[in-house]
Amino acid sequence: LGAAARIAVEKGRHRLTEDHENARTLAEGLLDLHEDAVDLASVETNMVYLNLEPFNLGAPEVAQALKQEGVLTLGMPGYSMRLVTHRDISAEQTKQALEALRKVVG
Repeated sequence: LGAAARIAVEKGRHRLTEDHENARTLAEGLLDLHEDAVDLASVETNMVYLNLEPFNLGAPEVAQALKQEGVLTLGMPGYSMRLVTHRDISAEQTKQALEALRKVVG
């Protein structure tokens, strides 16, 4: 635990900035699909809440389709999906996830 805490303190702030940038990139890309897909003003951290109602798709079915594209997500009940960027997700992987989302919902 000590080693994990040390890494978090030494590298965490820089990494959080990258995570937030990746989330913003994801949110902006999703807005291209539909203006109601994401509330861009609410994207202040590494989490993006995707509204699937404009696409008439349920979150569980989208989560399953994304899984087949190699993207793991949390499909909440109904039309809402939480997308989270983190230290194991690069900018390139964020772009790949966005492409998979475009394929599935667009």
